Formats: sequence, structure tokens, C-alpha cells
Amino acid sequence: MYSLARVVSLASALALVVSGSSIAAQAAPYPQAEPPTPAELTLATRAMLQPGMVPAVLGGPGAQQIGYYIPTGGQDPYPVCQPPKDDKAVLPDLEMTIGYFSANGQDTDQSVNQQAIVYPSIDGAQASWAMLAEEIQEQCSFTGKGKNSGVAITNGGDPGANVLWTAYRGGPRNGWSEYTVIGLAGDAIVSLRFTDYEREATTSNQRAAVDALWAQLSGRFADRTTPTGVQSTTLSIAEAAMVNPADVSSDIPTGTPEQGSWASFTASLPGTAPIDPCEASLNFFPGGNGSFSSSFGDDGGPISENGLIYQRAFTYNDAAAADAAWDRISKQLPSCNQRSGRLFDKTTSASRQVARQSAVTVDGTAGWFIREIRTDGSDDKDFRFTTRSYQLLLKSGNVISWLTYARSEDGIRQFFIDEQPINELAVQLINRFTDTVVTTS
Repeated sequence: MYSLARVVSLASALALVVSGSSIAAQAAPYPQAEPPTPAELTLATRAMLQPGMVPAVLGGPGAQQIGYYIPTGGQDPYPVCQPPKDDKAVLPDLEMTIGYFSANGQDTDQSVNQQAIVYPSIDGAQASWAMLAEEIQEQCSFTGKGKNSGVAITNGGDPGANVLWTAYRGGPRNGWSEYTVIGLAGDAIVSLRFTDYEREATTSNQRAAVDALWAQLSGRFADRTTPTGVQSTTLSIAEAAMVNPADVSSDIPTGTPEQGSWASFTASLPGTAPIDPCEASLNFFPGGNGSFSSSFGDDGGPISENGLIYQRAFTYNDAAAADAAWDRISKQLPSCNQRSGRLFDKTTSASRQVARQSAVTVDGTAGWFIREIRTDGSDDKDFRFTTRSYQLLLKSGNVISWLTYARSEDGIRQFFIDEQPINELAVQLINRFTDTVVTTS
């Protein structure tokens, strides 16, 4: 459900990853919702599930992933239910929506996930809910036989109160269970899903805890312009400091919502180690106590004809820990000098990647850049593309920032990226991150 975790080599930086599943085709070019402003983002995430809210019966506080995706759910939105007998997943209407999410304990035996799908208006949310409620009551029901013996999907609740529930019982073969409460909350449809990977059925105490937590969270999100939640200070800083559309000048062409461009902000607390941009291996350098990403301009596929920009930032407990991570980067990046195939061939694919220490410095520390060009040839002239990317990594204090810009053009052709405005933006962004102070957490 929570897609857009990215890898950084050009061959993969432009292919979005959805819970481990890659995208093979470009998204349809229909308009998308406008990304939230930094202030709107913070109001939304403060209203979302926080680790300290999760009771012991639901696994207790755990690692947090929080943010938003446009389109909601990325390439693979998580369904409200999907009976084994039916290929059609039950999903709300997601057109022109922003999908906020907060996940607790994703790597444990018990996890809690909240999603808030925000519509352009209250009327739009109500219309979508009316259709979804009908689908839930009609389709979220299943009793397994044969190979699905023991599997059961049930639903219930009070349609008049605009809240329903669904439950999945895995049975003895599957051995896991899920309970979801979903309902209307102002201009949004809010769901809270509890997954227990140890039990084939959730307990009555677990379901009661989810019911109570959903009631609290849905009310808080419906009234999110009146802040009541408390979140990580580092998260609030990242939301204020990371790249957003207002930062990008015409010198850095990027896709727009009108062109169907996707957008996202994601945060992992503690941080997640990034993938090596050269060898596509895990744990390129330590993820620190928080890792954050902000992107916009892509269109969900391997080609970005309008231009995309993507920033990641990693925070550490102190400058010494950031220095150790930076030392690892400096030792590994020289291996990025590599090539494959013959560039500009019309029928085959090829790439060349170069990494060097940059002339751009922050606080006396020189950055590192990675340039890549990839030509994708084909026997069909309508399926030939050339893609370039430019990445700049910088360090300041306890923060490492990694800015990527990429753009594709039709055909096998030579073109270049103007790196100077990207360098200036990268310096602006890391300075803003280290200088930002929030007065409330």
C-alpha cells in the first residue's frame, strides 16, 4: 500500500517500488491532486496515529512510517478487502485524492496502520463513502472451503453512523488475521487496520482497542486544522525543510499535477538505510535516527518526460555519527564509475554512471555527485528514450541530504541537465534543514 520507496541508480531511481513490487508501465496521464504545503502536511500528520497511542494489546509503540502519497496508495493501494474468490478489490474512489498514512510496528508480529484519504471537498468524500459502504456490505464476505478452509471475511457496523468494519481470519493454513475500521471523517475517509501475524483470528480485546482508537483518530483528523496531536520534533523539522514545489524554479523543469505527476513525503523513525546507488545493494550507509524523502514530478513509471525531483535526508544523534556515515559514502561512491552496453544504440539499452567529489561544499565538507545517462533502444521507434540524472550528496552537522533530478526525452538523443540550479537548491535545502527550529513538537 505504501509505495514510492526509491532506489537511486537511474535504472531504478525512476522505477518506483511498491512494497517490493516494481512498476513496469507508466501511469495514465490524468491530473492529480496538488501536494499539500509544508504547513498542511504537518497539520495532517500531527492528527495521524503516533507510536505512543498504540496500546499493548495492539503491539505497543514501534517504529513509525508516516507521510502521504499522490495518488493515494501509489501503484498498489491496499484494499479494504479482497475475497479469494474475487479478483476485484474493494477500494474507495481515489481520483484527485491525497493519501496520508501512518504505520506502527511494520517489522513486528503486530502492526497498526492508519490511512486518511482526503477528497477535494466534503461532498466528494460523502459520495465516495456512500459507494464504498455499499461495496463493503455486499462484497466483504467470504467463507472458505477446500484449500481456503478456515478463511473467513466478515463485515459489520452501523452504516447510519458512517462507520463499518471488516475482519479477515486466516485459518490454520494462513495463520494471520486482520481487523479494519473505516468511516467518514469530514473531507476524508479514515481507516485503521490492525494485523496480527501470530493469530489466525483477532481477539475481542484487540477489536475493541481498534474501535476506540479509530474513533479518536477519525475525530482528530476531521478537525486537523485545530492541532491536538504531538509528533516527533525531527519529523516536524523535516516537513518544514524538505523540498516542496515552491522551491523549484523554472530552471529545473518538473512535472505538474495537471500533467498527472505524482508526489510524496515519507518519514521513517528510526531511519532506514538507503540502497547503494551503484550496486543496488542494501545498507549503503546507516539510516540514522530518522530518514525522510520528498518527491514530485514523476508519473509512476520508468520514464520521466516532464522531470522529477527527489530529496532524501538522514539525521543522526550527533555530528560524529553523521561523519561516520559520510566516511562510508566517500569510500563507496568511487565504485559508481561504471558502464554497460553501447550508448545511443537505437535498438539496445546502455548506461554510463560517473561519481566524483563535488566542488560544492557545505561547512567545509565537499559533496559527492553522481551523473548517469541511459539510452533505451527498441525495434519500435516509438519506444526509444534517453534519460539523464544528476545526484548531489551533501553533509552538514548531523544531517546528510541527497538530492536527485532526472528527466527523459523521446528518442535516442543527446541532451544535458543544467546542474548549477540543482547545486544551488541542494545547498539551500540542507541549510534549511539544519537551520529550521520548530516551537512545538
